[in-house]
Amino acid sequence: MIFYQGKGYLVYLIPICVFLLCAFTLGKTNWWFYGCLMTALLELIFAYISYKEHKGNPYKYLDKQTGEEIYVEHKNTVYWIKAEYWGIFIAIILLLSGILT
Repeated sequence: MIFYQGKGYLVYLIPICVFLLCAFTLGKTNWWFYGCLMTALLELIFAYISYKEHKGNPYKYLDKQTGEEIYVEHKNTVYWIKAEYWGIFIAIILLLSGILT
């Protein structure tokens, strides 16, 4: 079973690294709110970059036997959902979490 393809692992890696960084640098004062805010912004930036990088830009392969060019779509997925959608979903959850606490 494949959990991610391409750069889909960044959907996991960005929130973990940013939350750890906020916990160590901000100490006990408001680290949760600023951690949620910074992680949401970075997730949205990642979603935008991922969307722009792959929009209308497929991989081009050359078939050795026929000489035909084959176009294959980029796959940055987590559980078969594109990474840019995960970035938006996680950002919404984090913003709600930061606001409600």
